[in-house]
Amino acid sequence: MKYKTFASINVLIIGSGKVALDFATNLTFTDYTIFIADKNTGNHSFNRFENVQITSIEEAVPIADIIIMATEPEDIREIAYLLGDVRRKVVIDATTHTTDNIPRASYKHFNTVNVIKAITGSQHVIKSFLACEYENVLHPGSKEEKKDMLIAGGSKKAKALIKILANDMGCNKCYDLGGNNSIPLLNAITTAWQDLAARQNILEHIASIQSRA
Repeated sequence: MKYKTFASINVLIIGSGKVALDFATNLTFTDYTIFIADKNTGNHSFNRFENVQITSIEEAVPIADIIIMATEPEDIREIAYLLGDVRRKVVIDATTHTTDNIPRASYKHFNTVNVIKAITGSQHVIKSFLACEYENVLHPGSKEEKKDMLIAGGSKKAKALIKILANDMGCNKCYDLGGNNSIPLLNAITTAWQDLAARQNILEHIASIQSRA
């Protein structure tokens, strides 16, 4: 399928960790205007991007077309209350634990998409996971390797936009796992992939679950 390409769009990435940096690294090659906002916006890792603006959540949300929430899951409630009125905006839930903290056998995901919907009233919220090789998890931007996007959720509008976003980012594929009932599956895939990548280092030549045979 051939996707359309955005001529210009404002993307807000909320977060200061590896996932936020990975999104910023890929989006910097597009014509988008990219904003980074977080309570730790002083992260020097983002200073190397000329087309990335460091700002606050309150300043960036009104002009953002797409909001990517790339924070720790435990921070999602606090940040969702800061978003204000985002009922017409697309919100991408890319929350995940950082490599240093995951995975633990006792860890269980909670449905952060439902939390965002309940607090913001937005129905255009989907879950997303940007899969790459383990070297890019540990050292984002260290290799020019195409990544795969995995998504799940019930918003057709959000899915249409994230597929265009993934295409413009240069992703290899964008896999749609299904509706809201598929979010636990995506959470499980995320945890399993991170375990294999970060702990066992067996994904050295695998971008994601895609077969290259």
